[in-house]
Amino acid sequence: MKFQSMITLPTLGLLCLLLLVPKPVTGEWNSWSNWGSCNETLGSDLQNRTRVCVGVPPLYCPGEAEQVQACNSSVDGEWSEWSNWSSWSA
Repeated sequence: MKFQSMITLPTLGLLCLLLLVPKPVTGEWNSWSNWGSCNETLGSDLQNRTRVCVGVPPLYCPGEAEQVQACNSSVDGEWSEWSNWSSWSA
């Protein structure tokens, strides 16, 4: 009875490739940067902040590396002085 190998050359090559290619490692996010400035004179109504995935490559960090938000265009106001009472007639 002859023994016939079930591993073919292409299968052996794929197996070697899988063993040699490093698997991604789950990294960690560093802290978010400060929000970017909103420069209304340049017409920018968005600001962003970023963070970096750190660790030993190749690595993978779940989640986003950038956040974008609309600039807050509301300005805190203040009340003016009360006006004089108006006359009232019945």
